[in-house]
Amino acid sequence: MKPTRITARISAETHTLLRAAAKRTNTTASRLVEEALVHHLDALRALPDDASIPPRIVLDAISGRRVAERLLHPRAPTAAMRALMGEES
Repeated sequence: MKPTRITARISAETHTLLRAAAKRTNTTASRLVEEALVHHLDALRALPDDASIPPRIVLDAISGRRVAERLLHPRAPTAAMRALMGEES
C-alpha cells in the first residue's frame, strides 16, 4: 500500500513525547502515529457515538476542587461496583 502524507499540528510537549516513545520502542514517529491512529479509529468504530470521551476535559475552579476532593477522599465502592469489578460483596 502506498503511504499518504498527512499534516497535523501538535504541541511541543506532544512532539517531545512522540520522539521519546519512538526512540524507546525502536520505531519511527510516523509508524507510531499510524499505529495510534489505527487503534483510535478502531475504538471509535466499536463504541457508540455518545461513548466517546475527549482526551482533555476542562473544568472550572469549583469542579476542579470537587474532582481533587474525590481523588483524595474516594467514596467506598457500592455493591454494584464491587460486582462489576468481580469482587465479592
